[in-house]
Amino acid sequence: MPLSEAIVGDIRPLLLMLMSGAGLLLLIGLRECVELLLVRSENRRREIAVRGALGAAPGQLVGQFVIEGLVLVAVGSVAGIALAYGVMHLLLG
Repeated sequence: MPLSEAIVGDIRPLLLMLMSGAGLLLLIGLRECVELLLVRSENRRREIAVRGALGAAPGQLVGQFVIEGLVLVAVGSVAGIALAYGVMHLLLG
C-alpha cells in the first residue's frame, strides 16, 4: 500500500473538493485585487496626465506603478504569512 494511500485513505475525494474550493477562493480574491488596482489607476488618470505634462517619461510612470504594485504584494504577503502562522499556532493549541 502506498504511503499516500495510507495517510489519505477514504477521504481523498473530500480533500480534493476542499482544495478545489480553496483554489477558487484564491482566484476570486485575485480578481478582486486586480479590480481594485484598475479602479485605483483609473482614479489616478488626472495625476498621470499632470506628470506627463510636466515631463515625466512613460517609463518612469510605468516604473512607479510597478513599484507600487510590488510594495502592495510584499505587504500583503507578509500579512498573509503572519496571519497563517498565527492561525496555525491557534489551531495547534
